[in-house]
Amino acid sequence: CIKDRLFRMDQKDMEYQKKLIQLVISTGDEKQTIEFEERNRAQRQIEVCIAERIGEILLEEAHWSKDKKSVGWINVMMADHQEQRYMIRSMGWYLYDGVAGVAVFMQGLEKETKKKCYEEITDVLIKKLFLYTDTKMEKIQGKMQTGAFCG
Repeated sequence: CIKDRLFRMDQKDMEYQKKLIQLVISTGDEKQTIEFEERNRAQRQIEVCIAERIGEILLEEAHWSKDKKSVGWINVMMADHQEQRYMIRSMGWYLYDGVAGVAVFMQGLEKETKKKCYEEITDVLIKKLFLYTDTKMEKIQGKMQTGAFCG
């Protein structure tokens, strides 16, 4: 019965649940509301801290060109379905496990922290992605479609 109800829920149900939550928060005493907001701020700080640590690792492991106009990473991936061998290669272009995803992540981190190091690497990654797309477009000249998450 619960599974059936869950599968029938939609956007309208979510909006209703949000209104109920807001009602409970706003009708609570001021002390509860302040404690809730403080917990949210503390949780947000923890999340930003974790994201920054990931950003720091990415910066530490980045491989820059001599002229600092290009950057990339080395990926270690499972090479077969039984996950007994590894494949080492340069990071691909994809959103979920490649340069495009790192660019999105770093840009979000820069917007959150306002740190120059994230802005600088984001600029380089965006230029790199546009160069990649432009190069591919010149080669295919309408012969083949590109994916939504690569190119």
